[in-house]
Amino acid sequence: MTHLIRQLRSWQRREWLYSAAVAAAALVLVVAAGVTLTCVIDYSIDSERDTPYWVRFCLTAGQGVAYPAAAVIAFLFVRAPSLVALAGRAEEAHAEFDHRLVTALQLNRPDARTDGMSKQLIGTVTDEAVTLSDRHRLAKLADPNRLLYALLLLLPVVLVGGIAFVFYRPLTVALLERQLLHDVEIPRSVAIDNLTAPLHPAGDAVLVRLRVVGRVSEDTVGRLTVRTSDGTEERYELRNSGPLDGDATLFTAQLPPASEPFTFKARVKDGRMKTPAGVEFAPRPVVTDVAAWVLLPEYVDPDGKRRYETVTNQGEVRCHPDCAVRVSTTVSKPVKEVTLVLAGKGADRRLPMTLAADGLSAGVQFDIPPGVNSYRIEVADENGFANLVAPRRGITLLPDRPPTVVLNDELLMPGWETGPPDDYEVRGMPLVLGGQIQIGYTARSMLGLGRAFVVYRVNDGPWTALPLTRVQADETKVGKFRLDLGVFSSYDVDKNVEFYPLPSADPESEPAGLTAGGRYNFQTAALSKVGPGGMNAKLEVGDRVEFRVAVFDRKPDRPMPVTDPETATQPQDKRVGLGRPAGYSESRIKAVVSQAAFDQWRDQQARSRERLREIEKLQRGVFGQPTSR
Repeated sequence: MTHLIRQLRSWQRREWLYSAAVAAAALVLVVAAGVTLTCVIDYSIDSERDTPYWVRFCLTAGQGVAYPAAAVIAFLFVRAPSLVALAGRAEEAHAEFDHRLVTALQLNRPDARTDGMSKQLIGTVTDEAVTLSDRHRLAKLADPNRLLYALLLLLPVVLVGGIAFVFYRPLTVALLERQLLHDVEIPRSVAIDNLTAPLHPAGDAVLVRLRVVGRVSEDTVGRLTVRTSDGTEERYELRNSGPLDGDATLFTAQLPPASEPFTFKARVKDGRMKTPAGVEFAPRPVVTDVAAWVLLPEYVDPDGKRRYETVTNQGEVRCHPDCAVRVSTTVSKPVKEVTLVLAGKGADRRLPMTLAADGLSAGVQFDIPPGVNSYRIEVADENGFANLVAPRRGITLLPDRPPTVVLNDELLMPGWETGPPDDYEVRGMPLVLGGQIQIGYTARSMLGLGRAFVVYRVNDGPWTALPLTRVQADETKVGKFRLDLGVFSSYDVDKNVEFYPLPSADPESEPAGLTAGGRYNFQTAALSKVGPGGMNAKLEVGDRVEFRVAVFDRKPDRPMPVTDPETATQPQDKRVGLGRPAGYSESRIKAVVSQAAFDQWRDQQARSRERLREIEKLQRGVFGQPTSR
């Protein structure tokens, strides 16, 4: 009987193992499905944004609770049939047992009720059952199909797991490590790095630039999500803009002009930016004011020690070629670099301007190169942002004009006289042999006045230049200089002031000697003319004396004065090699007359003045006031 029990128990153990195998396979399938589900959830969330740690923790903790519970439930169903049930199955499998196995087991149980039964019969049945069981291995009657069923349950786990580890090993390993709460990144087919500058000029369009590493095609289109400060989201397409280094590709998206900060994130294929990137805006610097001063040449200062300045109108420069220019500018915000760009016929010339300590203003001084006709100011702040519109100003070089010279009216009037000038006017007075010509003049030049000449000729003879002596005087002693007369207020009618540059009314802002005047009593006793045969001869009645006043400015290295005043009116191309002409006054002619003719002219002038005074008295009586002439 013991051998029979041993075989049935062996069969029972095998039945239990088959049942346990099915339960274990089912548990493995449940665990695999759970792990796969949590990995899919983690992967899906991470496709849009980083999976929060608390989500990963909850997924892991949920699995830690669910899998043991599943194991308990699975193994609650692992049971083996009883020995009697197995004996019954053996009798069904082998008819020769003819209920002997079940009967023998039931009659040999310790609690079997065998009262009134024959001991010999029980022993006979038992022996027959043992003898028949020795002929068979009852454990082979266990159903092996349950092992096949277990294998079928494990097959999808093996297939899916094998594919995952063979073809997606880095992704699978990373997802499994994340289920263990390890801080690892989920690998993607592409990786995205931001190349967009974090700061842009306010009001400019923004070009978002992204470096995409991985295999992408030319027609691959990504997605850019922009989120403004008020929470509004807008989406734009990311386009392939060409290869970068290695297997990297540049993707770009053009955003409209903006001034408010925003953040953005991008997605290309299965790759995405790990963290959103931001764009801030800063205003561009703006040139708010441009001022320019013209620096007169050094030779304009009589002492040659300083360069006088004159302010320009709104930075527009008009000056002589020898002048220099000083430019200053102010900007709307502190800047790091200010450049003045000289433009003209040739290439632009860039001059760095000296910045103030606060970075809000700058200045530069420069000589004007040939061919320059304008300048502009370019600024850049610490971010490299330049002014969008560089203010431009013109530079006009004035022609090198000679000084202006004007002959005063002929007035035989002392400097202290304050009466009506008409009483002393001698316009058109003829020249007496051995007499004199009173030449008064006024001259002016922005480059200062350096020297003056009386240029004269007799009849149509050659021109002769007579230099005029510079006069230095103390006006506190000789009186104020009168430009209308060309003398000081204390001088009489015969006193000469040949060439007197006037002092400056404001020596700090304007140099002396820009205006000059004088009066010269030109003696004609020594004049001669060219007679027949080229010989010199004395003046005679009927001859003509023509004169002008020529004045030069202060520019050094000027040629000697041109004795032919007509040169001053000739075109520039015909004056090549003749030097810069002086400024010339108008030409006046004095006719040489006899003393009797001169006396007659003088008496005539006296009668004319007397007649004018009578007319004045008559007008005063009729109208009650004199009329001005």
